[in-house]
Amino acid sequence: MRRKLITPIYLNKGKAVSSLTDASDFTIADAVMAAEDYSNRGSDVLMIFDQSDSDEEHDRSLTLMRRMARLSDVPMWGAGNVRRVEDVKKILYAGCRKAVLNAAKPSNLQMLEEVSKRFGREKIAVCALLSELQSLQPEQLTLIRQYAQDLIILGQELEEGIEAADLAALTQEAASAEQEQPSSGTEQVRASSDVRQAHIPEFHVSAILEKADLSEHAQRLRFADSRLEGIGGEFTQKEDADLMGLKALMKEDGMTVNLFESAFSWEDLHKGENGLIPVVVQDYRNEEVLMVAYMNQEAYEKTLRTGVMTYWSRSRQELWVKGLTSGHFQYLKELRVDCDND
Repeated sequence: MRRKLITPIYLNKGKAVSSLTDASDFTIADAVMAAEDYSNRGSDVLMIFDQSDSDEEHDRSLTLMRRMARLSDVPMWGAGNVRRVEDVKKILYAGCRKAVLNAAKPSNLQMLEEVSKRFGREKIAVCALLSELQSLQPEQLTLIRQYAQDLIILGQELEEGIEAADLAALTQEAASAEQEQPSSGTEQVRASSDVRQAHIPEFHVSAILEKADLSEHAQRLRFADSRLEGIGGEFTQKEDADLMGLKALMKEDGMTVNLFESAFSWEDLHKGENGLIPVVVQDYRNEEVLMVAYMNQEAYEKTLRTGVMTYWSRSRQELWVKGLTSGHFQYLKELRVDCDND
């Protein structure tokens, strides 16, 4: 299971706000800029919560989502203001990989089967507070399991998220029970657990937690021991959040995460007499050459670890993170080596 860091972005009246319950401007009120920033810094998924209360505001949020999708390189999941099947279509057409329905709304559960069959189950997710999910009937959980690929639990602390992960097993058991058919007559059919499991669709559970702080080793281990595939919240939104560094620590805790890994070690590269290698830096969208710089081993490995382009300054004889002074950082998208490995 590959673990994901999910960064929520809450939209209200055309701006990014602090949370579902706090409509004050977020640190980066420009939602499009925030989406690009989180994408560059290592977020695996952006979950967009549209808090609009009118069709006009909803259309405004959809326009923002389209702009966010153009600048973001990671999947976006869109939630909020889903009242009709047409709303699901609009969220997907705005560039979201998934449309997220609120399980606490009976109307959303009623349309779940229809939107799943119309747009594809892999494009449908469901979210709700833990208490709301616990109040659902078994047949409703089975419905979610059958017609949505992802379940996102909204909570306060990491402990709640771990308890919520048990819902994955609960819905899986419900689906298993539903698919077991009693045998009749003289012919006895005994389906093994493996056979039944093969008919159960893939199902993922994630959590958006307002107060969880994964910077502590103990919290990361709780995440590692849970059934949660993704986790996010306030700690992934922080302006100084080192998401790539956090995923490196998660990897040390035994979790599989999305990190930059090079096919070439530093030893594989042919260095010059000064022990450095030249780096031609290009814009990944249009391949415009931006600059030429140099790396030593420390700069090369730090670039891979952080996802931020780091060089060796020959004039100052020190590491140089591009952007620390100007604010114009360069984020790693791809590394290629030439035919001579130099």
